[in-house]
Amino acid sequence: MKRLIWGIVLLAFGLLFFASAGNNPQGPMGSIMMGGLSLAGGGWLANCGFRFLKQRTVVGESALRLLRKYGRIDGLRLAAETEVGEVCARKILADLQRTGVVPLNAEVV
Repeated sequence: MKRLIWGIVLLAFGLLFFASAGNNPQGPMGSIMMGGLSLAGGGWLANCGFRFLKQRTVVGESALRLLRKYGRIDGLRLAAETEVGEVCARKILADLQRTGVVPLNAEVV
């Protein structure tokens, strides 16, 4: 979530740099370069943050589906369904359990 927010902030700063390029007394090149760098970095951060949130949502939905179907969550099956590594899926699952999306008493195998 932090990456997504900081990416949006950097994108906004990049747009402000481009908008102020005409008012720069030393010439517009510095503002254009800073704007380009801010837009590139902000776009990358926003993309990474959005992918992480999407991956977290997919893992959470699959974990709840497995919990309803089998009464427990199989880490290997969860990783195969979501096409995420097992360690990463277990990390996301632990975070979802901490936030209360997935029940804490769910058996994770």
